[in-house]
Amino acid sequence: MKQLQILNLNKNKIESVNDLKFLVNITRLNLNSNNIEDITCLSKLKDLRELHLFKNRIVDISVVRNFRKLVILDVSKNKVINIDALQNLYLVKLNVSHNYISDFSPLQYRASVNTFHYKLFCRVLKITS
Repeated sequence: MKQLQILNLNKNKIESVNDLKFLVNITRLNLNSNNIEDITCLSKLKDLRELHLFKNRIVDISVVRNFRKLVILDVSKNKVINIDALQNLYLVKLNVSHNYISDFSPLQYRASVNTFHYKLFCRVLKITS
C-alpha cells in the first residue's frame, strides 16, 4: 500500500484519516463527502498534488501548508474559518465555497490560481480598501 498514488474514499462515512498517514507516496486523495473533522495526521503526505475534502466537518486546514506540490485543493462545504495556510502555495484550482472565511488576504497576489470558487456562508464580512 505504500506505493499507492491515487486513492478515492468518496462517500464512505469516514470520521478519521489517521491510517492514511503511512501513504507517503500518494499524489491524489479524494475524501469528499465524509465525516472528517481533523486532517492534521496527513502532514507527511508531501507528494500530494490534489486534495479533495468537499463536504466534511473540517475547521483547521493549516496542515496543507506542508503540501508544496499541491495544485488542486477543494475544501468547500466545511467549517473553515482561516486560510492562512494557503499563503505560500501555488495552487491552480482552489474551492473554498460554503465556509466561514472572512479574510481572503492570504490569497492576495496569488496569480497561480486559475480557478477560484468562494461562495460564502456570511456572518459578518469586513470589506476594507
